[in-house]
Amino acid sequence: MKDEQEKPLWEPTSRELSESHMTRFIAQFNNLGINSYSALYDWSLAHQEDFWIALWKFCEVRGEMDSFSKPLSVFAQDRKFQNSRWFPNGKLNFAENLLWKNDNTDAVIFYGEREGVQRWTFKTLREHVLRIRAYFRQIGINSESTIAAITANTPETIACMLAATSLGATWCSVAPEFGPTGILERFQQISPNVLIASERYFYKGKEILLEEKIRQTAEALSSVTEILVIPYLESTLKIQGTTPYADVQRLQPDTSPFEQFAFNHPVYYLFTSGTTGKPKGIIHGAGGTLLEHKKELMLHTDLKEGDTIFYQTTCAWMMWNWLVSGLSVGATVTLYDGFPLEDDGSLLLEMAEKESVSVFGTNPGYLREVASRDLLKHRTFNLSALKSVLSTGAPLLPSQFKWFYKTFPKHIRLSSISGGTDIVGCFALGNPLLPVLSGQLQCRSLGYHVEAFDEKGNAVIEERGELVCTKPFMSMPVGFVGDSEGARYESAYFTVFPDVWHHGDAITITKQGGVIVHERSDDILNASGVRIGPAEIYRQALALEGVQEACAVTMNVRNEDRIVLFLILSPEMIWNDEKEKKLCHKLRSEESPRHVPWKIVIAYDFPRTLSGKTSASAIRNILQGKTVLNKHALKNPEVLGFYESQRENLLTSS
Repeated sequence: MKDEQEKPLWEPTSRELSESHMTRFIAQFNNLGINSYSALYDWSLAHQEDFWIALWKFCEVRGEMDSFSKPLSVFAQDRKFQNSRWFPNGKLNFAENLLWKNDNTDAVIFYGEREGVQRWTFKTLREHVLRIRAYFRQIGINSESTIAAITANTPETIACMLAATSLGATWCSVAPEFGPTGILERFQQISPNVLIASERYFYKGKEILLEEKIRQTAEALSSVTEILVIPYLESTLKIQGTTPYADVQRLQPDTSPFEQFAFNHPVYYLFTSGTTGKPKGIIHGAGGTLLEHKKELMLHTDLKEGDTIFYQTTCAWMMWNWLVSGLSVGATVTLYDGFPLEDDGSLLLEMAEKESVSVFGTNPGYLREVASRDLLKHRTFNLSALKSVLSTGAPLLPSQFKWFYKTFPKHIRLSSISGGTDIVGCFALGNPLLPVLSGQLQCRSLGYHVEAFDEKGNAVIEERGELVCTKPFMSMPVGFVGDSEGARYESAYFTVFPDVWHHGDAITITKQGGVIVHERSDDILNASGVRIGPAEIYRQALALEGVQEACAVTMNVRNEDRIVLFLILSPEMIWNDEKEKKLCHKLRSEESPRHVPWKIVIAYDFPRTLSGKTSASAIRNILQGKTVLNKHALKNPEVLGFYESQRENLLTSS
């Protein structure tokens, strides 16, 4: 098994190697003896300041690294990790760096559930942005302002974000499916000056109008002085008391020069899911976000000018912010809004074929659906333009890597990537120079001191440990909303290991330099004093044909913690004693007797966060007799009743 996992599933061709951005970047340092990724990674840690200067120049960032001091000040170290700052005297305009291209090639392509495709060229996008910018200036928006958005994933949303950030305003967006409580829990923390909202959206064929949600939100936010409503495709709906987007697009464009703001000036407010309490508002700086995204897109993803990038996301998830930064490379950004598996589930693959998508971003759940529906067996898609498939949101299992390369064209690089809202980027991700190995993320991110720490704070290789970053990094938050003293920021990441960022993921760094992400540290199962990684259970459960998803939690029964495994099956799968015995045998023989669950329960769905991730904590809390906090932070709180009834059944059966 181990030998099979170490056999490359994909390797770059000599042409791919020579033409990659990463190879071009490395070539600058050949005189230093740097001629491989591992050598570059080590150098990027040992010479961080030189690395980020070189990256700034290579990525052609528009701005000034240092507008005051000579010699150049790249890094201002503070006695506290979180207070250190990159390019403390640097200046740039975030939007300018995404709007440098101004021609008639496609900038944004939009697909929705309803028929109709929207295409904006770079020239069109710029015109929209400059007119919205004029409107924002008229109503007094400036670098102290905050813009909040309840918007579908459309080109107009991107234009509004760019117009806001061009003036130094800070942007925060949620998806229109958020409920009123979830919206207000976020927006009341940031006191927005302007509310932007889509008039409607579609999901699973249903049209959902947002007029009432817009009204409720605006009434609850005393700071809001203007409401801008944007259309969905060619709609002409009008909502009383708001400014229609069409009116804004009649204004003369504001073509004044882009003002340069501090490198660490806030650009985004991003919020955690809020399933374990009030959502934390994280402040991300413009420069760190831009430079990190350009590094990840250009070097790690090998995105080039003229490529087409797609990511399956809503405006509420950090992958939307990451995707939009593709404009800074000169790539075409492709958007989809709605249910991704509409009709027979082939819509996104059809879109990838039609638009010659170069980079296709998704998640393990979508890939499981493609597998269970056998989409590529029943349909033929021309994916010759597709260079890379990215997956995040949860770890990709070895079985999914194996399935992918049996199903998709062999030339595609499958890159599992991992990071988070906290860093609006990745700690571990893909690499165009390295082979793809089953179950592994290809490498650690350049310039990021990522380690796996054991319980004593020692870095370990080929052993499970805690994901940490031992030195300040480019895209770390500027701060938390409403946390002027930094106490919440410090308690979130720096209490486990002193002055070391503790991310909360269990990982293994492999001898090849790759990373295996096991699970969130909070999800570790502690059964009768033995710590078990649920990913080890999922690996065996999901290898059974017909098992689509798995979630394992512990439940205290008669003063003993026992594992309960919940499974979601494909519609045609019938669960029986024989299949249960087969799974338990596999767990006992391939993992250990401790991995065998006390009970296996078939579920119809799992509680999910608003970004679609399984909330194991909600299931765990119910089975442990605790209250599930912030039910409104779940996409489907109605499923909690099922788990409450299962708790009673399990207690009765004990």
